[in-house]
Amino acid sequence: MKSAAFAADKADKDLALQVEKAKSSVQQKETDIENAGFTVATAKRRSRDAGLSAKSRLDNIKRRLDDATQKLGWCTIRAPATGLLVLAKDWHRSEGRRVSRPGDQLGPYSALADIPDLSVMAVDCKIQERDIGAIRRGQPVNVRLDERPTQPYRGRVVRISSVAEAVSPWDDTGFDAGTKVFTVTVELLAHDPKRLLPGMNGTLEIITRSIPSSVFVDKNCVFTHGDNLDQVVYVRSGKSFRPVTVTPGEESDTQVRILRGLRGGEWVATSDPTQVAAG
Repeated sequence: MKSAAFAADKADKDLALQVEKAKSSVQQKETDIENAGFTVATAKRRSRDAGLSAKSRLDNIKRRLDDATQKLGWCTIRAPATGLLVLAKDWHRSEGRRVSRPGDQLGPYSALADIPDLSVMAVDCKIQERDIGAIRRGQPVNVRLDERPTQPYRGRVVRISSVAEAVSPWDDTGFDAGTKVFTVTVELLAHDPKRLLPGMNGTLEIITRSIPSSVFVDKNCVFTHGDNLDQVVYVRSGKSFRPVTVTPGEESDTQVRILRGLRGGEWVATSDPTQVAAG
C-alpha cells in the first residue's frame, strides 16, 4: 500500500509538472504571438510612414517640375505677329551697343527685338543744334543707301525731337562727344522690300530750300586761283581745262550755287588740273 501510495504521489507530482510545463509553453507561445503582432504593427507603421514620405517627396518633385515648366514658359517669347524679326541693340558695359546674347542679364522692360512694319519704312538721323532751325516737318528728303548710293529714294520729314541730346562717347553717329543733336525721322515714300531693309545705313539730303533754274557744282569743283584769290571752276575745253571765274552763292554741305560764270551742263574738273599736271 505504501508503494502504491508513493507511486500515486509521484504520478500526481509528474502530472503537476507536466501541467506547469504546458502552462509555461502556452505563455511562451502567447508572448511570441504578441511579439509577432508588435513586429507586424511596427512593419506596417514603417511601411505607411515610408509611403507617406515617398508621396511627399513625389509631390515636392512635381511642384518643382511645375515651377520649372512655368518659368521655362516665361522664358519663351512668342511674336504677336508674323514678319521680319530685328534684334534690338542695347548698351552693355565695356562693350558698347550690341544685341543681347545668351548669358546677358536683362533689366525690366528691356527691348529684345522688333517686328517692323515693312509697308512703311523710316530713317532716323541726327541733326546738329546749329542746323535744326532750317528743318521743318513735311520737307522733301533724298535718301541714298550705302549699299546702292546711285539710286535715290524720296522721303519727307515726319518728326523732329523736341529736346536736344548730347552725343555720348560710345555713340557711332560720327559727331564729337558732347555735341547737341536732334533726332529727325524721315518717312520713305518708296516701297522696295528687296532693297529697303531695317538696320541699313544711308545718306540723307534734306531739301530746306529749292531754287529753280539754278546752276550748282560740288564744293570740291571750286578753287582759289591767282593773286586776287578769285574763285574759279575748271571747265573742259577740248582735251584740256580752262579756269572760269565764278561767283558762288548759297551752299549746302556738299554743293554750292554758281550765280555767274557757268551756263549749266558743262563738264568741270573735280580736282585742280594745274596741280595734277605739276605732279
